[in-house]
Amino acid sequence: MNTYSSDYFKNPLRARYSMTEYLRAQVMQLSPASKILDLGCGDMSLLSDIAQIRCDVQLHGVDIGDIPQIARNIRFTNCDVTTFVADAEYQMVLAVDILEHLPRPELLVKTAWNALAEEGSFYTIVPSVTKLLLFGDDNFFADYSHVRPFSCKSMTRLLQDHGFEVSSTASVGHVKKSNLRMGYYLLRGLVTQNAAYLNAAIKMIGGTTIETLARKKS
Repeated sequence: MNTYSSDYFKNPLRARYSMTEYLRAQVMQLSPASKILDLGCGDMSLLSDIAQIRCDVQLHGVDIGDIPQIARNIRFTNCDVTTFVADAEYQMVLAVDILEHLPRPELLVKTAWNALAEEGSFYTIVPSVTKLLLFGDDNFFADYSHVRPFSCKSMTRLLQDHGFEVSSTASVGHVKKSNLRMGYYLLRGLVTQNAAYLNAAIKMIGGTTIETLARKKS
């Protein structure tokens, strides 16, 4: 498991995560005083965003390394997410852009299952296998810490093999799919040999991330 240095969080090339509308909707449905655990919380930005929309829930982040100043209303544990042990008391566990970095992602999935209360939900988002087809810095392995991408099928199998019932999984992109625009990008990319246009077309065909919500089976 990589240990973050303080410079990691200052690097402008580091990918930033923005809460999706789907995750926002799931968070808003939680009961008051619900507990949310973020495995691999990084600089706490996601938990801070959640605190802005749900001041009535309890937030807990787990990660390892030199984490920046933690907000007073967010509990933090400095620990490897694959060995973290918690009581089964959380209504939601998050794993955002973390499973693709792990040689054994099933260890984090087991951690999530053990931490969830009965019928609790596990939310994860990871890069799609589509990113293997991209050119240049958009390629999955342009990030040296990446181990494996996922498809909807592989993510579903991982979760089902470790005690979860998948509620939804989808390959999503950062732009709205349009067959006309996709064809334009593809044609222009082939004619001009411009990787940016080809990447745009490929992203629209297969999406860039796999977003999944699963429930803990009793």
